[in-house]
Amino acid sequence: MTDNLGKRGLSLATQMWLPVWLLVSVIAVVATGSLIRTKTQIAETNGLLERQQARHEISAGLSELAELQVAQASNPAKAQSAAQRLERQVAELGKLVEAAEEKKALETIRPLLAAQLANPSEATLSGLLPALNQLQKLQNKQAAELRGHMAGLRLTNTYGTVAIMVLLSLAIAGATFHLVRTIIHPVRKLAELADAMGQRDLSQSVEVNRGDELGTLQQALANMHQEMAGMVRQAGEGADSVQTAAAEIASGNLDLSQRTETTAAHVQQTNSAITELGVAVKHSAESAATANQLAQQAAQVAQRGGEVVGQVVGTMQQINTSSKKIADIIG
Repeated sequence: MTDNLGKRGLSLATQMWLPVWLLVSVIAVVATGSLIRTKTQIAETNGLLERQQARHEISAGLSELAELQVAQASNPAKAQSAAQRLERQVAELGKLVEAAEEKKALETIRPLLAAQLANPSEATLSGLLPALNQLQKLQNKQAAELRGHMAGLRLTNTYGTVAIMVLLSLAIAGATFHLVRTIIHPVRKLAELADAMGQRDLSQSVEVNRGDELGTLQQALANMHQEMAGMVRQAGEGADSVQTAAAEIASGNLDLSQRTETTAAHVQQTNSAITELGVAVKHSAESAATANQLAQQAAQVAQRGGEVVGQVVGTMQQINTSSKKIADIIG
């Protein structure tokens, strides 16, 4: 097991909030940039629309003023006023025109307009109106192109928004994968190790390779693994001692059983001997009783024999006395 707690890393809270902060920052930057870009595009488009509208109104007004000048040719004052207004409108249109094609059309109109101003008539008007209509068609075309450009900008903004959403989704997916890889998987691994330890399986080692709160949990689990391994080792040693003592007790019990059996056999033999001895004693008692009777009879016989011997002695003494007397007589 490796102890890396000394190398403190980012906390779990920081690891979890850092992707969120980054995403929020990216969203804020992208949203701000998109808003600025949209406002800029809206301002530019509005300016283009206003200028386009102004040019279109001026072009339409030129036709009306030219017709009005021709209609009031009989009234020099009114005709002069219309001519001045026509000149001002053309000068203002020149300031607004920017496209090269529109400038070229305006340059085509200027000599026709000058002829109209110098000699307002149906002839000059018939030459000026087609040029003005051509300019209006060109302006309508430009207006259509501008609307298409605006639609393209809106589509681009939509695509940009979709792309941003896709990128943000990928970023969120990446952040989620990062969280799963750096937090969920280690937690699941620690849970599996704790469950294995709960099932008394201490074969898996606990690796301490983080410097955050999960590293602290890894170290605590590693310490518990060491303590449990020590307890199991001590229990194994105690079991071996108990097994050895049990074997010795079993051996002693076997020896005691054998000795008990031998003693029982000896006791049985002694009991048999005592029984035989009892029988022998009984026989001896009976023999003793018989011998006593015989001894009493022998004593009686001996007493009678003693009396007979006494009588014999007396008789012998009498014989001896008689013999002495006979001897004295003979003698």
